[in-house]
Amino acid sequence: MKKTLILEGLGGLNRKERQSFLRFIHSPYFNRREDLVRLVDFLLGDEDIKMEELSKKDVFHALYPDSPYDDQKIRLLLSYLQKKLETFLTIEELKQSEGEKAWLMLSAMQKRNLPRNYARKLNYFEHRLGQQERRDGDYYYEKYRVELVDLDTAAISRGKKSINYKSLTDSLDSFYLSAKLSHACTALMYQSVVDQGYQFPLLDDVLKIASQEKFSQVPAVSIYYLFIKVMNGWEEVDFAKLKNTLFEHRNVLSSQEFQNIYTMVLNFYVQRINRHELEFVPEALSFYKKGIDL
Repeated sequence: MKKTLILEGLGGLNRKERQSFLRFIHSPYFNRREDLVRLVDFLLGDEDIKMEELSKKDVFHALYPDSPYDDQKIRLLLSYLQKKLETFLTIEELKQSEGEKAWLMLSAMQKRNLPRNYARKLNYFEHRLGQQERRDGDYYYEKYRVELVDLDTAAISRGKKSINYKSLTDSLDSFYLSAKLSHACTALMYQSVVDQGYQFPLLDDVLKIASQEKFSQVPAVSIYYLFIKVMNGWEEVDFAKLKNTLFEHRNVLSSQEFQNIYTMVLNFYVQRINRHELEFVPEALSFYKKGIDL
């Protein structure tokens, strides 16, 4: 059992998840195989059992004590259990993602031709998106998806609803620029500490587009744009603007995205200080303190 996928998968579950998976397998909606129920009860029902010490023969004889060992049978059973575990993990992740659940629900309603249900859920989703304060790259991606659905709905209704192509393309542009520049920032930081060069196809074109005035009003784009300018050629005015923009728009970024950018700026300070540019020490300490005080 040591090298099986299912052993690794079950071993990655915490106590609460193990109990949930037991209930999952016992549910006839998700599983109708009695042998899978007995298998999971054997592997997870007793905390004293050390799965890594079990062989496939041990498991087989625990499930079928009166039958001769059948390697093919136990392999298939473990494979079935692996598929059930993958389904369980997918469901657990969906519980944490309201956005993905909403999109799957919209897709289900559209496929089943439920126009009133579909319109109600879409209106709710649009309203919720508009009310949130966050305006990071993920926000623009979700906004683009909503507007794309609106476009499809308008096409189906044969022009009864106006189509805002500009808003759709603006959302797509903001998402793409944010994602492209974010990855470029990470690669540039990594490149600066290891002896390895990276190619950045289209980056010059992307930077040219991101320099347009309208994107200076999109923090998810402008912050990464300023960081790349600083990395590619130190300008004090750009660095000051980067830090001010980061803290000014703290609330429109997700906590993870803010932390990523904050850490990149700290790493930039560390690199300069390691070059014996000690004039950066007070500024770095001030920036660090400002971040942890939030």
